[in-house]
Amino acid sequence: MRLVNVEYGLSLELNEIRAVILVIEEKVMRLKIVEDLYKQFSGEEGKFVLSEDDKVLKIQKIADILLNPFSIDCNNRKVLAKLYQEIQDCGNENFYSEKEKINADVLLLLDKIMLNTPYQITTALDMELADLCKLYHVQLERTGDTLLEQLMDYIKVMSQLCECKVFILLNFIVYLNDEERKHLYEFASYQKIYLLFIEYFEPVLVADEKSCIIDKDGCIIDIEKNNLQHLPDAKFGENPDEFEV
Repeated sequence: MRLVNVEYGLSLELNEIRAVILVIEEKVMRLKIVEDLYKQFSGEEGKFVLSEDDKVLKIQKIADILLNPFSIDCNNRKVLAKLYQEIQDCGNENFYSEKEKINADVLLLLDKIMLNTPYQITTALDMELADLCKLYHVQLERTGDTLLEQLMDYIKVMSQLCECKVFILLNFIVYLNDEERKHLYEFASYQKIYLLFIEYFEPVLVADEKSCIIDKDGCIIDIEKNNLQHLPDAKFGENPDEFEV
């Protein structure tokens, strides 16, 4: 899988078995890149292209971005929508008679209540299990205590329910020690997940990571290959050439 942005000369190869660390030292560029990514995750148009086997993928459907540790939420709107849909499908397929009995009992109760009120009231005749989930505040139980456990729970949930395969983590390495990072990499590899870290500073590599640095002068430095490349010039976007890392 590859993430490309011609404007910045970026072409990052993402791999299931190796995390990628992108260090952006120049503040203005870092803000712009993160902002562009976030907008695309929100469904807006952007210049980042995510592809696999020459097939362009929709970033907002296949990838997710975490801006800080406090944004980890296994019960976000996207997750709950998928969860409720699965519950509804399962109920309709496997527990239809039980659902219909509950629906009949609820309608009977509402009829009795309406006979004792002075208003003309109408109701829907069928009950959606997704609405029942909202009514009873159905959610996924939080099991992780540490940041690593919460992060792994989140990745697993987003992968299974929302089919997200690429996770971009902003400035997360500072919160994880070496062993936690290794554990996270092993977990991601087992789950067949692609990890991309965007960092403010160059971290010490602790495993078989791929590291790329855009320094304050706009140079792209491939740490693994010890290769130095320069962006076209100060005005990004005037040269369409890609610089692969």
